[in-house]
Amino acid sequence: RKNMKKKIMTISLCVALVAVAIVGGTLAYFTDTDAKTNTFTVGNVAITLSETDNQGEKFVQNQKLLPGSQSKNAIAKNAIVTVNKGSEDSWVWVELLIPAKLYGSKDEKAESYNALHYNQFKNYLQGYTEDSTNPNAVACAQTYKTSDHQWSLMKYIDTVEIDGNEYARLRTTHKDIVKAEETTSPAFSQFYMDSHVYTENGKYMIPTGTLEKFEEYDGPWEVIVNAYAIQAAGIDDVDTAVATYNAK
Repeated sequence: RKNMKKKIMTISLCVALVAVAIVGGTLAYFTDTDAKTNTFTVGNVAITLSETDNQGEKFVQNQKLLPGSQSKNAIAKNAIVTVNKGSEDSWVWVELLIPAKLYGSKDEKAESYNALHYNQFKNYLQGYTEDSTNPNAVACAQTYKTSDHQWSLMKYIDTVEIDGNEYARLRTTHKDIVKAEETTSPAFSQFYMDSHVYTENGKYMIPTGTLEKFEEYDGPWEVIVNAYAIQAAGIDDVDTAVATYNAK
């Protein structure tokens, strides 16, 4: 009986081993795998903002402002945008930040009594006429031959605060796509202090939107210029481009 017991146990073990072999065999399918790596070239947008005089030379900072007009004591300041080599074709625009008190009028068509003025187009330049022999105007016309009116009329957008000072923010947009290695005509061309500004007891007195009231001003006399760009691909026009940029 002892021998019989051993045999039963041996048989039972053999059955178990066979079962394992059968289960293992059911997993032996033929298999394979493959993968593809998709490679893309990544685009970029890169611009350069340049400021020049009417001869195309680099703008000199800290020039002296004196009361004047678009034809007297104006300071040439041509802001141009270049879309860099290798960049995507782009929509571009330029914003000005002018101290808010120096830009009392929010209507770009009624700016007569602002303390600080800008001119966008070269036909407004100091001494310029179509048959002008004024060297300053002739130089600008020769340096920047491209049509002035690629840029929209500068418009007031809002007021922003920088370092405790309030600035009026204005914007002009370039109507056409600017391609890589292309340079725009000037977004604006000169600035001047209003002829009505005067000093009293060593303080600047500036108009407040009319000539009926002047106020003392001791803030900065400066203009901050910012240029922007966004890819043209997939964007229909410059207004959509600006909205897309500001929504990002």
